Amino acid sequence: MKIALDKINDFWKTAEFESVQHKNTNVYMLKLDEDGTETMEDHQVQASTYAASKFVGYFEKTVQKWIRNLGTVSEVVDLLATVSRSW
Repeated sequence: MKIALDKINDFWKTAEFESVQHKNTNVYMLKLDEDGTETMEDHQVQASTYAASKFVGYFEKTVQKWIRNLGTVSEVVDLLATVSRSW
């Protein structure tokens, strides 16, 4: 579990959003690329699985932190997509 949590941490230390021009405007929006979105979803599943594990004990605070943080990232990505579609 520690190795997997370290991998999640390492990915998000260097993860970057792209700045993409919105249609034919001078407005730039943030976007998480397709690989980043897939990885985020995978990490959410992993964190939820670890939270349900009987072996989570020592890592419980870390797992709960990742569940919250990944949920926040997911909400932001969804909101940015909604704003982009509505323009």
